[in-house]
Amino acid sequence: MKKSEYQYDDYQDQYDVLIAEEEEKQRKKTFWILFLCLIIILFSVLGATYSYIRIYNDIPKNELNIDTDGDGIPDLNLDIDGNGFCEVSCDTTGNRKPDLNVSYSKKHNSAIFNLDTDGDGKPDKNLMNQDTNHDEVCDLNCDIDDDGYPDFNIDIDGDGNPDINIDINGDKKPDINIDTDLDGKPDINIDTDGDGKCDKKCDINGDGICDTNCEISQCPANCHSKEDGICECNADPIIQITTGENESAILFVSYNKSVHATSIHPGWNDAQTFTVENQSNRTITFNLNWINITNEFTIDRTFTYSIKRDGFLQKESIPAPRSSSTMLSRIVIPANTTYYYEIEYSYNDLPDVDQNMEQGRTFGAQIAAEIVN
Repeated sequence: MKKSEYQYDDYQDQYDVLIAEEEEKQRKKTFWILFLCLIIILFSVLGATYSYIRIYNDIPKNELNIDTDGDGIPDLNLDIDGNGFCEVSCDTTGNRKPDLNVSYSKKHNSAIFNLDTDGDGKPDKNLMNQDTNHDEVCDLNCDIDDDGYPDFNIDIDGDGNPDINIDINGDKKPDINIDTDLDGKPDINIDTDGDGKCDKKCDINGDGICDTNCEISQCPANCHSKEDGICECNADPIIQITTGENESAILFVSYNKSVHATSIHPGWNDAQTFTVENQSNRTITFNLNWINITNEFTIDRTFTYSIKRDGFLQKESIPAPRSSSTMLSRIVIPANTTYYYEIEYSYNDLPDVDQNMEQGRTFGAQIAAEIVN
């Protein structure tokens, strides 16, 4: 073999070695780049999830998991992971109130409000006491009692819209989607279509008890006309009926308190209340009628009613109707006047009668105001 050929082979070997070394360097470089990317991604995820943990490493351990209300359950400076850092409902000012990564209430241990998502120790998402329209009045996540937790217009999902305890009329009190048991879900006055009006489990008189559109379990047996979870028979407990040519002469019937009871015993009684208002400028004559009657009681004296107007007795201990009929006839109501009615129902104890046969009986009815002049 010629010398030039040996030299060529040497050069080729050297070139191959250089190429192999360069490829090895490139592989190592790629590996470290991928490794660093993985580390960055990992810390980004951890940072997004636990960014607020790093801020509170100066809180003494004896200040973590504080029980502020004496119920035996920690509710302040919660160390969820047991790593010695506050993660939920953190008190950064020492006033024994949560101000960062605040939970829904003292019963919860998930951060929802005043979230610190970037680890700077300051809330930056779903803030408390938001004035969204800059009128110096709280509009979202409002803490009215200054305990660190929101009371009305509560935004659960952080989308900028209230979900729970919504104040419709601006009186700083919940009107729609009211959460009565602090589970983060509406229990009364439920608005299912977002129109700001109650659709299910409506509390008319503000006593916290469903009056209309109640759950099936609260309905009399004859109300199960649909399988939508709503009592069909008490969807409109008082029906407004108007007759006559003068359309401006209308009685406005306002439903205040209903009566829905099950498993009652002799001696039981309860009352429903409503108002009839004449908003016209003339005197009106009207009837109060029973309609849509269901009466399964076999003894008339067993189930009776009495009715008062403005506190004065109109009828007393009248057997509940068995069919549509007039309760009070030709009532005269002056212009711009309101009458207040109370109907008391009684399940009477009759010592001379075997009332076992009345077990499982049902009474249901609606009331209609009918203009007759």
